[in-house]
Amino acid sequence: MGATAVRTMKGYVFAGDGRAELRELPVPEIASGEALVRMRLASICATDLKIIDGRIPGRPGTVLGHELVGEIVAVADGVRGYAPGQRVYVPGDTPCGQCYECLGNANGRGCHADGTIAAFHFATQRDGAHAEYVAVPYAQANLTPIPDEVTDEQAVVMACGGSTGFAAVESSELRMGDTVAIVGQGPVGLAATVAARLRGAGYVIAVDVIPWRLEMSMRLGADVALDATQVDVVEIVRRLTGGWMADVAIEAVGTPQTFLTALRLVRPAGVLSSVGNYGMQGSLTLPLDAGAFMGGIGEKRIITSTSPGGKERGRRLMHMIEHGKFDLSPLITHRFPLGEIGAAYELFRDRREPVFKVGIRP
Repeated sequence: MGATAVRTMKGYVFAGDGRAELRELPVPEIASGEALVRMRLASICATDLKIIDGRIPGRPGTVLGHELVGEIVAVADGVRGYAPGQRVYVPGDTPCGQCYECLGNANGRGCHADGTIAAFHFATQRDGAHAEYVAVPYAQANLTPIPDEVTDEQAVVMACGGSTGFAAVESSELRMGDTVAIVGQGPVGLAATVAARLRGAGYVIAVDVIPWRLEMSMRLGADVALDATQVDVVEIVRRLTGGWMADVAIEAVGTPQTFLTALRLVRPAGVLSSVGNYGMQGSLTLPLDAGAFMGGIGEKRIITSTSPGGKERGRRLMHMIEHGKFDLSPLITHRFPLGEIGAAYELFRDRREPVFKVGIRP
């Protein structure tokens, strides 16, 4: 259903050896169960940089990007209830919706369709979102109509980083009145700050090393923002909580140092929810000596999460935005046309000025 007469498009391609380049490519042909979507707005994620740098496996010649809002151009057989021209949100992870994992777990967590890890197809297994047109796999399970009241920028922030930050809080089972410490205030950590407030946290402590990130955390609902380069974060949290420490800590950076900081911020029998992306070569050394156990580390629960996909999660996120529960669109601090995407990546990598998310228009 639906078609485009356009034969070629521009796409930003991983070229191997730490390089990426804008190329002229054929418009994708869609297979059964897929949809062709015209990109309206995409954004750059730290995972895109990790693919270019070789920290996450990518295939040279594959279009980068996995954060997408677009319009449906055509759908293949097996996709029902959608129409050309419809504006849709596409999650960064696209579970199949049919395997045992998808049927048994919320939002398709654990789906390994097509040999993926947690249903992450774009830019690793297939062409991604940094192109004029995108073929979306398992479209019936993933395409989420966007309400008229929700802007493209509000929606695209939730495609990966925003959804991951919310998942960190959901997985922690944070209770009303809990104290939460969030280590890292990039897009994922800021989303977790917002989600913690929505879930009823009694006190939100934000931790980072970049002043403009800490300023944004206060705008989005943190009670206190701590610069880890200026203070002993563990001792300050101990003082702020009367020695109790945080009920929940969230690690949203992905380094051994930030993981251990988050671990030390959690009270005995508390929860550490880790969503930082360590790359494929990441490793951790935990303090498991007798003194560490006596200090409570042995009683702490450590959980990990990815960015849940699927249209049911997308529907709930869009529903909250539609009714004014939160708005993360201020995280889109810079905007570039697709033709200047190389400069957009350079800005996002170098952070020569305050930048959270970079939006890409066709």
